[in-house]
Amino acid sequence: MRKIWKFLGILISTAVLVLVLIFAYAGMKPAVPGNYETTVKTGREIEANYLAHGNCEVKYTEQQVMENFKKYEIYYPDIIVDELQIQGIVKGSYHKH
Repeated sequence: MRKIWKFLGILISTAVLVLVLIFAYAGMKPAVPGNYETTVKTGREIEANYLAHGNCEVKYTEQQVMENFKKYEIYYPDIIVDELQIQGIVKGSYHKH
């Protein structure tokens, strides 16, 4: 009887270890590949048009914040900054170029 309990304990421990390894491996894989915009198959042309990259260049800025956050990372189209700078709203020191 003691050998049966020992065998069951080893079997259950091994099963738990295998499950933990499977979940750890699955958690490390990205949910979406980095080049999904070009590799995903769409049903119609309109879906492909909305999924494709636009004609605006993307700019990036970081803002340090309080609390438990490290920083805000903000991505925005460059045309917004150009229009706001023309109106005198945006100061160049706030944006990385």
